[in-house]
Amino acid sequence: MKKRIVFVGILLHAFVLLAAYIAQALVFPYMSPTGIRPAILPLAAAGVAVFEGSTRGGLFGLFAGALCDMSFNQPISTLTLLFTLFGITAGFLSDIVMARGFPSYIVCCVAALALTAFTQMFALLFFEGLPLAALTKTAVLQTLYSLVFALPVYFAVKPLGHRGLNTQRRFY
Repeated sequence: MKKRIVFVGILLHAFVLLAAYIAQALVFPYMSPTGIRPAILPLAAAGVAVFEGSTRGGLFGLFAGALCDMSFNQPISTLTLLFTLFGITAGFLSDIVMARGFPSYIVCCVAALALTAFTQMFALLFFEGLPLAALTKTAVLQTLYSLVFALPVYFAVKPLGHRGLNTQRRFY
């Protein structure tokens, strides 16, 4: 019985990860009139870290970071490492310090989006020499645009939390 619950939980997490990736990589690039694409995977990684804890948050961050690297056409290690460390850290903080609720989720979403934006603009700022003001404007717009999707991701991720899954329910 417990194995079935764990398997269903893994499938549900994989479905959320796949849906966030499809939205970020295949849907929103064609729906952005300004050229700014929202980052949905950092929102999902932040949600899983807040509601699941450090171990599951780090593991989900690993996969979300790899998919985010692919959707933003970056080297496969940059956001993968960042989201893994972010998932572990945010999950640890939610286990020890933060309450597991919407305010903590939003704070973690803003932090994940800010880290994503800084990672994206790092090479452009230091190696390409683009102006900081233009990069900061784009980063802020991307963060705000991405935060619009924080509420739907919240409602997709919160029930998956280990406190949200009813372990007494039978799946047959």
